[in-house]
Amino acid sequence: MPAHRPALISITLAFVIVATACSDKTPAQPSCTYTVTGTTLSFSPQGGLGSLTLNTGTGCAWTATADSAWVTFPSGSVGSGPSALSFGVSANTATNARTATLTIAGQAIAVSQQGRTPCDYTISPSAIDVGAAGGTTAVDVAAGAGCEWTATPDALWITIASGASGTGSGRVTLTVASNGTADQRAGGVIIASRTVSVRQAPPSTPPPPVACEYSVSPVDTTLHWHFTTLTIDIATAAGCSWTASPSETWLSIDRTSGSGPGAITASFSILTEDATRRAAVLIRWPTPTAGQNSWITQEGCRYGLDGAASFPASGGTRMITVVTQPLSSSCAIGCPWTATANASWIRVASSMPRAGDDAFSYQVDANTGPPRVGTITVAGRTHTVTQAGG
Repeated sequence: MPAHRPALISITLAFVIVATACSDKTPAQPSCTYTVTGTTLSFSPQGGLGSLTLNTGTGCAWTATADSAWVTFPSGSVGSGPSALSFGVSANTATNARTATLTIAGQAIAVSQQGRTPCDYTISPSAIDVGAAGGTTAVDVAAGAGCEWTATPDALWITIASGASGTGSGRVTLTVASNGTADQRAGGVIIASRTVSVRQAPPSTPPPPVACEYSVSPVDTTLHWHFTTLTIDIATAAGCSWTASPSETWLSIDRTSGSGPGAITASFSILTEDATRRAAVLIRWPTPTAGQNSWITQEGCRYGLDGAASFPASGGTRMITVVTQPLSSSCAIGCPWTATANASWIRVASSMPRAGDDAFSYQVDANTGPPRVGTITVAGRTHTVTQAGG
């Protein structure tokens, strides 16, 4: 047994040596290379978004940086493997162009941006005239986008109501206080280093009071039954006051006071009565003469018709003539009228209403009872109908 032990040991050591040699082998690391291309690398003053394409192997890490704060990476600045990167360029408010360098996976990319156009301001108007009472006025500013400006008054009586500062085009609203001095005064407001002058007039001397004189037309008018309005003119100077009122309830007017020249419309209803009515529009003013009345006379209508008629119990038909005449013979329009019966057994057969000299017919029904009496009324006149019993 002892003669075989050394051979066993040698075999075991050889196995260990072979196994150890195999475990020392490690896989080879990938070699990363990077290329960067861009499509938008030059920008206008307004800025915008640009895009880059990064080509590299899978798992190859990269970092993106910019040497200027006006360039950012909104979609992230670190990653691995091939990628599409976007970057943002903010607006350039300066007039000078600028450049920045983007470093992506060690690759330098140049980005440029134009400067804005130098600011030019147009102020309108360049001068403002304001009355003594003061008030609000405005100045318009025309400027390019991004052009800043301020507005500053140089007098205490001028204040900025709105638009004390702005960018680009805008409007400055000024409030001018009333002028409490006896003289004209001048000030201004400075907008974008330009001065807009403001001139304010002194308070004006009030004119002497006007010596008011008045006249009214017409002062006396006669109207026919069918007239329903009349215009009364008042002649006087501007600022001269007056009042008006009707003397009767059947008369109404469209205004009760005024100042300066004016007109009053008097209104009333038609007058078909056998009568004449008279009322005045009382116009008054603050002078020693006190005022003037404008009198209105309205004439009515006269009517005539047969006073009565008798019928037998069997009834019948009768024609009645109505005679009309305006109170004033110069009125050529016939007076209106309507015939109305007060009993159902008396029936007016002619159409109504009618006007002027005309006639109408009516029918009396047969009577089987005792004698009866009814009436037909025309414009306040009565026609009596008597019928015998049956």
